[in-house]
Amino acid sequence: MSRFANKIVVMTGGTSGIGLAAAIQFIKEGAKVVVTGRSRQSVGYAQGELGTSGVAIVADVTKSADLDSLFQQVREKYGRIDVLYVSRLRDGAQPGNAGIRVSQVSSSPSTVAALSSNRRN
Repeated sequence: MSRFANKIVVMTGGTSGIGLAAAIQFIKEGAKVVVTGRSRQSVGYAQGELGTSGVAIVADVTKSADLDSLFQQVREKYGRIDVLYVSRLRDGAQPGNAGIRVSQVSSSPSTVAALSSNRRN
């Protein structure tokens, strides 16, 4: 049995390194995954690695407009988010000042927010 079967996972910073490896693992465990990155090049690479079970989107999570667009795209494609995984934030950014609020993610009571940071100090 897959731990994340039929779950929708949204990951920020999931286009390279540990974030991309985590995204691939979520897919192996049954999830549909949406990853974000700021660079079109890294997003294109990630899309190739994720295949049909993943979607890579250009978005800067420190910008409210990008977050709004990201959540709208996820809502339109999947209708919900089950896991929010914050893989990396820009130097000095924190989820609170990056504009990420769990209340923005989903109105579903079953929403799970898994927050993890891979920031370098």
